[in-house]
Amino acid sequence: MTSEDSGNIREASKRYGLLIKNRLKEKPQGTKSELIISGGEFTVNVKGNGKGGRVQEFLLLLLDELKDISEPFFVAGIGTDGRDGTTDAAGAWIDVDTLSRLGNDPSSEIHKYLNNNNSHNFFKKYGRLIHTGHTGTNVMDVFLFFFG
Repeated sequence: MTSEDSGNIREASKRYGLLIKNRLKEKPQGTKSELIISGGEFTVNVKGNGKGGRVQEFLLLLLDELKDISEPFFVAGIGTDGRDGTTDAAGAWIDVDTLSRLGNDPSSEIHKYLNNNNSHNFFKKYGRLIHTGHTGTNVMDVFLFFFG
């Protein structure tokens, strides 16, 4: 899609949430899966003292945007340097099963972590972190959006 996405992370999560919802809604029955690749670096306004990075924060915000989705989806994001923010993780991943594990009120659980910028501990709790080790390069954050 792009390799130069930027801007406010909350606005980006809304934009990508809408993109995924529209693609799922418009997808003709019986068509094959779709993969969208995007990259760039978003801006996070840190207010809490939790642990995380841009990629993990974006994915947690996106998970909240997708909380009403029941169709299969998978989104992964990594920092190409192998470290997202101040964490040892390169990034994280979310899918429809992540939502089902959050119970009847997924927003409550999600916002408990978002309100403290503590996305890393959310993904650690739910086993959704990606560890690559330090890569020695830093190009951008990369996101894979797979659905269908």
